[in-house]
Amino acid sequence: MAVHRQLLRKFASLELEASELKKKTMLRDERIRQLESNSKSLVGNIRQQAERHVAELANVKDSIQVCVCVHIHVPNDIFIHVEHIYIYIYIQLHIHIYTP
Repeated sequence: MAVHRQLLRKFASLELEASELKKKTMLRDERIRQLESNSKSLVGNIRQQAERHVAELANVKDSIQVCVCVHIHVPNDIFIHVEHIYIYIYIQLHIHIYTP
């Protein structure tokens, strides 16, 4: 009789462990599904942001190409390309726009 009770207790504890493992597995699978969904939306957002940046850089490139050959003569025979000035101004403007 004691052996029978011992086996019943052992079986009950094994069933409890199995149900806990099953719950943990279900929680893990649900979390994996959530992370996969989040990663897909993040990839989409990053792709859209990259496309916006490419378009913005193309606009900057076009505006710089207009000024490529223009120079400003400075004393001591130093030449400054206007394109560098435009790039500097553009960067400064965007730093002020994008900084919180």
